[in-house]
Amino acid sequence: MQPVHEWIYQLDEGRVGRWLKYALVAAVLCIVPVFFNLRVYRGFSQPEAMDQAQVARNLAERRGFSTLFIRPFALQLLTDKAQRDKRMPVPVSRTNSPAANLHPLYWPAQLPDISNAPGYPLLLAACFKLPVIQRQFSIPANGVRFRPDFVINALNQGLFFLAVILVFLLARWLFNAQVAWWSATLFLLTDVFWQFSISGLCTLWLMVLMLGMVVCLVGLERCLAADERTGGRQWAWSIVLGILLGLCGLSRYALLCLAIPIAVYVLVGPWRRKLWLCAVILAVSAALVLPWLARNYRLSGTAFGTVSYAVQQGTWSVPDSRLQRSLQPNLAAISAATLVDKLRDNLSVILVREMPLLGTGWAGLLFWLTVLFPMASETHRRLRNLCLGGILLLAVVEALGQDHPASVQSAIAPDNLLVLWYPLAMVFGVALFFKLLGEYRHELREYRGLLFLGLLGVTSLPLLACLYGARGSGQEEPRVSPVILQRFARWMKP
Repeated sequence: MQPVHEWIYQLDEGRVGRWLKYALVAAVLCIVPVFFNLRVYRGFSQPEAMDQAQVARNLAERRGFSTLFIRPFALQLLTDKAQRDKRMPVPVSRTNSPAANLHPLYWPAQLPDISNAPGYPLLLAACFKLPVIQRQFSIPANGVRFRPDFVINALNQGLFFLAVILVFLLARWLFNAQVAWWSATLFLLTDVFWQFSISGLCTLWLMVLMLGMVVCLVGLERCLAADERTGGRQWAWSIVLGILLGLCGLSRYALLCLAIPIAVYVLVGPWRRKLWLCAVILAVSAALVLPWLARNYRLSGTAFGTVSYAVQQGTWSVPDSRLQRSLQPNLAAISAATLVDKLRDNLSVILVREMPLLGTGWAGLLFWLTVLFPMASETHRRLRNLCLGGILLLAVVEALGQDHPASVQSAIAPDNLLVLWYPLAMVFGVALFFKLLGEYRHELREYRGLLFLGLLGVTSLPLLACLYGARGSGQEEPRVSPVILQRFARWMKP
């Protein structure tokens, strides 16, 4: 009977049982994305996702950072700068139409893109250049699935699983294995991130970069705990942090503001030579960002291209995306009071609707309770305060940069910046949950399992409802289906 008992032990608690658990987790991670794509995906609905995808295609085809998405406002900026630099003659127009000032012979077939940050399109272009994927693109698109969209979805879901791993490691380093497993599980069951994984947006790429920056800060804290205040590891973490900060700014210009809370975090910390550490972080990030900003200024006269006017867009005088469709918008009519009104209206909606849930789900509510409890560790307190300051800063940036009223904005939108702080906030919220369970373990002994099931159910219920209520695969709008458009395009010359 001894071999039988040994086999049962190995199956239940030993090596075999652990491998069975890992195999079950791996099977779930492989099956759920396939099932979610088949049930929910209906094509990209965000114009920014399709715009960045076609820029990535041009990069992969060695046509440079160019676009076929013609924005009249971008064309006007490019023309005005070319005329000021005498690279283009100023036409003598006999009409008063602004379009008559656009020289049709100057611009090539591929217009330089000044509306997208380069980070995410470069990532997509690198993915498109893989030989396995290039062979798939050469096959005619006769099915209902457009292969480039499928590649983008697979990349984003890979980034999603990478973010899950980073959440686990971050929670393990900051707290313990129990908090790490529950944080990763709740993050994996959050419906909004699955929706972002099939949206084609760069949100999950930005979240991986954000988690990488937090991991670098935790690495600096671990160097401090190990009394390596002036060692080489500290400078290495600072350089990597500067690279990730620069990549964040190159992927979405609005996130350059994160340099402020990170610099404050380093300057108020107990590190030696913290001024030099902060200088290294900012210098490395600036070395990545400034060449691209110089390129934009050389082409359009603005450092961020059309994004430089994102604050003016969405006001009552320039509503929605009207600015991008204008050749000569009356920007002088937009006063400071108009911008204050935009900030007030959008921020009030963000404070009420998005900030309590951090733009995602109910698990974000746990984070706000950490403000009421003292932190046992200085590292935890500094990271919690960094998260609080980053949330408030990005709320203001999001309110100013939205081109539509916040009351009509969807959670799955490129302007949703608060969602980037959700992983760190959720780790602190889960840690507080276990801390309260430990302090009141005798009083809550009978309700412990119910509390765990409640937290798990509240987090996963939107995902289950989405999977149950989905209507199946296929494009929701056949008019914008890439497969149908390709079939019609074959009837005509390029």
